[in-house]
Amino acid sequence: MVLEQLLKLRFLTISDQSYAEKELVCRAGGFLQLESLEIDKIDEIERWVVEEGAMPMLRTLTISYCGWLEMLPEGLQHVKSLQELLLKSMRESFLARVREGEGEDWWMVKHIPKIIIQDVLNVQALAAVGWGN
Repeated sequence: MVLEQLLKLRFLTISDQSYAEKELVCRAGGFLQLESLEIDKIDEIERWVVEEGAMPMLRTLTISYCGWLEMLPEGLQHVKSLQELLLKSMRESFLARVREGEGEDWWMVKHIPKIIIQDVLNVQALAAVGWGN
C-alpha cells in the first residue's frame, strides 16, 4: 500500500534517509486526513510537487535541514487548510524565495497565517563535515 493512501494517517515525519528519491510527489486524493507533516534531513530531495486535492486537512508543515531542496513544494498554494509553515535550517537561496512581498514563491504561501523561519543552513560548512553526501 502506498503511504498517501492510508486513510487514518494524521501525523507523519519523514526523516534521516527514509526517502531516497530526488523528487517527492503528493498526488491528488492522497493524505486525506493528514494534519501535520514534517520533512527533516532528507538529503536527496531536490523537487517537491503537491497536486491540487492532496493533503486537504494539513494544518502544519515543517521543512528542516533539506539542504538540496530548491524551492517550496510546487502546488502548496492549493493547501488552503495550512495554518503554520516552519522552515528550519534551510539554505538562504531557498528562504529568499519565501520572503514576504518579494520572494518568487511568496504567492504560494501568503495565505498561511503563521510562517516561521529559524536559522539559515550553511551548505559549505555542512559539506566540510560530510553531511549531505
